[in-house]
Amino acid sequence: MDAALISTEQLRVAFALSNLNGRAKSWAYTREATTPGCFASWAQLCEQLRAAFLPANYEYLQRSCFLSCKQVKRELHEYIQEMRELTASLVGNPLHEHIKVTVFMDGLRVAPARTQLFRVQASTLEEAIQVDLQEGYSHCQTRKPASAWLGGLRRVRIAQPLVGLSPWNSGSPSSRTSVATAAKT
Repeated sequence: MDAALISTEQLRVAFALSNLNGRAKSWAYTREATTPGCFASWAQLCEQLRAAFLPANYEYLQRSCFLSCKQVKRELHEYIQEMRELTASLVGNPLHEHIKVTVFMDGLRVAPARTQLFRVQASTLEEAIQVDLQEGYSHCQTRKPASAWLGGLRRVRIAQPLVGLSPWNSGSPSSRTSVATAAKT
């Protein structure tokens, strides 16, 4: 069950408190025991948890990781996943969409998908991701060999028959004599 599905604030807070573990659980129950009603709303609980357990420069660190994120030698899907995770972590003070798109495009390695993305000029990060994925897929499809499209059929080389040889004659001297004797009888 998810705390976001609970309708009332008090039930949401109670549900979240009951699912805490370790230091967070000890901290929350001590805080509730010393100051009853300190978690009056879901927003207060979230804010106090962030203040108690996240480092003071957490937003700076996340923003710095986002701005310096590059694809380098990773697959496109791995790079996209990291960009989405870093974007989701910037909820306190989110970046504008045009900055997200610029960082995403600059982080891509030089490839046909990146070139197409510069032509399209996406306005949101998700739009840029979709264009990049589609272009990457199209590029991969054009690079597949013809045998992949034919269901993996292989070329079969047809051997040219050799003169004087037949299916029962392999060409060895002993088989020639046996064939010759069989023909005489």
